Amino acid sequence: MTENECLTVDDNNLGEATVETSIGRVRHLSVMLSRKTSFPSSIHRAKGLRSLLIDNSGDPWLGVALLDVMKQLTCVRSLNLSRSSIREIPKEVGKLIHLRHLNLKKCRELVSLPETMCDLCNLQSLDVSWCSSLKGLPRATVKLIKLRHLCIDGPGVAFMPKGIERLTCLRTLDCFIVCGGGENESKAANLRELKNLDHIGGSLEIRNLQGSIEDAAEAQLKNKKRLLCLELNFCDNGEDGNLIEVLQPPSDLERLSLRRYGGIVLPNWMMALTRLQELRLYDCGNLEVLPVGKIAQP
Repeated sequence: MTENECLTVDDNNLGEATVETSIGRVRHLSVMLSRKTSFPSSIHRAKGLRSLLIDNSGDPWLGVALLDVMKQLTCVRSLNLSRSSIREIPKEVGKLIHLRHLNLKKCRELVSLPETMCDLCNLQSLDVSWCSSLKGLPRATVKLIKLRHLCIDGPGVAFMPKGIERLTCLRTLDCFIVCGGGENESKAANLRELKNLDHIGGSLEIRNLQGSIEDAAEAQLKNKKRLLCLELNFCDNGEDGNLIEVLQPPSDLERLSLRRYGGIVLPNWMMALTRLQELRLYDCGNLEVLPVGKIAQP
């Protein structure tokens, strides 16, 4: 980076003159303002801006400022609004056609995402983890075929959109939520849509685990060779013994967690996990035998 490419604007250096003198050369901008301070209008002249972080910002100006940013700063490649009090993302976000990274982590008041967000054909990472008021992803999320990292952990998103199997570039998928029926069932993905996502690695939680054994078998978890940590979080229905048998993970798995598993024995594939370092059991009250000393040693 060359001199003056990075700029931080806060309550101490907010003067328009200060911002104005260097804004044309800025490529990476952090805005850290209190709620009593208005967004400096000169920032909209940073036409070459590549990354924008708006930190700890809230009413009354954030929504208006974002609208202006999305209309005028269309070269932005990274937008970080994590922990902000934004309630909705303007539909104009679809104009940011160069955007590659969108971080909305812990935007706890965010209630929805616009369908236009799915016009971001170059988007590679989307983080909506711990957005507790957000109940779902846009239906057209499956159009984001360049997406490599999708983070949705925490309370909020209630199901995966149907067609998620098209996102074959995914490297990170921290949580897959199974729809438990109801009004969302027709637009929700089932477990078999994990089949084509063989490049996902790191950690994966399958939440609200239920459904047909056939769908679970089609997920083919054992083919996800980059997967190191797996959490199987069952729906509390007590009929999990056959279901878990077809959810065999790759043999190189290092950590396994089971929550609300209703079976009386652990699956046969446990002995094949030759590199398992950690096993955690939560609310598995029906288990009759614990696998102490029986798991293969790494």
